[in-house]
Amino acid sequence: MEQTITKASPVNLAVFDEVKAWMARYRQENANLVFDYEDPQGEKEARSHVYKLRQAKTKINGIHKKTKSEYLAACKAIDSERNVLVEEVNGWIDVHMMPIQSIEDRRQAVIQAAAAAEQAEKERIEQERLDAIAKQEEEIAQRQAELKAKEDAAAKAEQERLARFRAEEDRIIREREIFEAEKRAEVEAKRREAEAKKQAEIDKQEALKRAEREKQEAIEAEREKARKEAEAKAKAEAERIAAEKAERERLAEIERKRQANKMHREKINKEVISIFTDCKMPPDVAEKLTADISAGHYPALTINY
Repeated sequence: MEQTITKASPVNLAVFDEVKAWMARYRQENANLVFDYEDPQGEKEARSHVYKLRQAKTKINGIHKKTKSEYLAACKAIDSERNVLVEEVNGWIDVHMMPIQSIEDRRQAVIQAAAAAEQAEKERIEQERLDAIAKQEEEIAQRQAELKAKEDAAAKAEQERLARFRAEEDRIIREREIFEAEKRAEVEAKRREAEAKKQAEIDKQEALKRAEREKQEAIEAEREKARKEAEAKAKAEAERIAAEKAERERLAEIERKRQANKMHREKINKEVISIFTDCKMPPDVAEKLTADISAGHYPALTINY
């Protein structure tokens, strides 16, 4: 059989060169950095530095996962080809082994007949041994059943905990949807209100124009009086429009601050979750614990936002 042997391709580690270059730049800097962890500003700077280092770790893991998946796919293709070839050779072997096996079967039948008596005694002894083993296995099975019952109880408790967690997630999602719906309704109401005010202003201007045309037919003194009244109304309207503009700007600033506070709280919560997960805490537990602390469920624990 002709056999071709090829040298295996070396593993391409160049994919890590970019990360290695980054690490070379920051290795000495990281060793020399000193933070005042007791000082709030120092602690903030230290957390920012650690967050930047975690980004590098995430990038390393991403490169590792992608590269490894490519090599695993190649290994699977090699295994599949090997199985096809081995199966074909096994078929060749069976053609010649079947007659040999038939002769061997007849030889074994003669040997087995000669050993029948001896085997009967061995079977009796073996049966006694099996009975003893069966008794031991029964005891083991009983202990395993007890252990399984405990494991089932623990699994049920875990399922109930997960169910409570999912119910809490659903509640938060529903509350968020209600809030967003209320916000959309508020925006729509303001839009309709603005349109109504605009139409009212148009109607008002039309009424003023009609009044002005009527006043033109009056005497000159009445016309001067009407002009002064129109000026006073225009000034009041300008003051009203200015007040409405100031109110819209005030509400926009309140919304901007609310969004900034929300993003800040989410950022701090992610950092707290990262601390817990670095301490080997499961991510879902870390998220639940952080949410509970933020909600004030643990008075002894607080998160500084």
